[in-house]
Amino acid sequence: MPEREPTFAPLKKYTDPRALIRSQIKENNIEIIDEKVFRNNDTYLFYVTPQQTIDYTSCIEYRYNLIGSRSRLGVYFCDRSEGGMCIMKLHKNTNGTTMCEQVRPWYHKKNPFTVHFHFERRPRVFRNEWKMKRYLKRVRRNPSILSKPVGKIQLFGYQKCTNECINTQPHVDKTENSN
Repeated sequence: MPEREPTFAPLKKYTDPRALIRSQIKENNIEIIDEKVFRNNDTYLFYVTPQQTIDYTSCIEYRYNLIGSRSRLGVYFCDRSEGGMCIMKLHKNTNGTTMCEQVRPWYHKKNPFTVHFHFERRPRVFRNEWKMKRYLKRVRRNPSILSKPVGKIQLFGYQKCTNECINTQPHVDKTENSN
């Protein structure tokens, strides 16, 4: 008797109407507004935004400024779905100038995304013992040196993409010291 291949009925795609309502509620909850300040004594900080489901029409906008040649800011925009990948942007010294950036998802359908902010400050290297002792003496006299801000991120959340921040420096706020 010849063997027969089993046949299966085609599967119907079922979408629960309640699931659509839940996804629409999550879609509107995309306001992430936060601010992180990096101090002189911080050598490594890491911050991750909550996971949001967005598509190609939404971007995340952030503004940053960094002071000093030893400070770096890495921004990773990651797809959190299975087999997802990340894009990375590295930012270096801006001399106190506030810069603006937007990152945009690369999928047209909705996928979960997160943004990782990674601040790194290289520790100071002293060439000789006398310079190190002089620096430590100065810190003992004035401990506020260690808490001086050397970088800041302002996260404005997911919003519709505009050409306001793409590859430009639209908002230049020079922090002037009155000393």
